[in-house]
Amino acid sequence: MNNKDNTSNNQQSDTTNLQTVNIETKRSELNEALSKHINNPRVSKITFAVSFDACAPGRNLQGTYSKQDTPAIPLDACSRPGGCNCRYIPVLTEIFP
Repeated sequence: MNNKDNTSNNQQSDTTNLQTVNIETKRSELNEALSKHINNPRVSKITFAVSFDACAPGRNLQGTYSKQDTPAIPLDACSRPGGCNCRYIPVLTEIFP
């Protein structure tokens, strides 16, 4: 294998590693957000919101869930270019204290 092939393989490996780190960072942030919503007494339910260009699995899960039944994101089955961009939106029982 020549030097050019090694450089190309290293760049692909670096890109894959960065994508894995980004997915895990996003997963951690979203898990933290979900946990805060679940533990907030003013939140009665959680809406699983998707964008117009969401993947099929995301579109299938779009909806409002009880706190305990809310799906975890980012979705492993996501095929959206750029990765999963689904979000949690809390449904509040009380807006102001």
